[in-house]
Amino acid sequence: MVSVENKGEEEDDIGPQAPSRHKAIQDQLQAELDRVVAEVDENGDGLMSTAELKEALEAHPELKEKLNVLAVNIALFDDDRIGNSKEAQERVDAIVEALDQDGDGMLNLEELKAANSSVKRRISTEFGININV
Repeated sequence: MVSVENKGEEEDDIGPQAPSRHKAIQDQLQAELDRVVAEVDENGDGLMSTAELKEALEAHPELKEKLNVLAVNIALFDDDRIGNSKEAQERVDAIVEALDQDGDGMLNLEELKAANSSVKRRISTEFGININV
């Protein structure tokens, strides 16, 4: 289970219109979220209802971990939440670099499970993301 708090920054060093250094990762995460929604969306309305999600989780228990990992990555790379300042993005980069064993720029289930408690506390404190995988 992942819980997320808003830890966005008040002021941005690089301005509100500056492009995110994480844009490519954000695009990948959006594409993955779109794939998950498409898999779960039984009625084809483009949305994932509570009933559809519940049914999918019952049929595919591994989906819960996939959604948790996706939620962590989306929260880490959400500039509106974390802030679009150079400092904020560098803090995210440092956490990801410390845990990213396969070098894809994102965190997967194995990497999150391998994170020690002090790293998980740091992620919780700095970014408001509680990881329970």
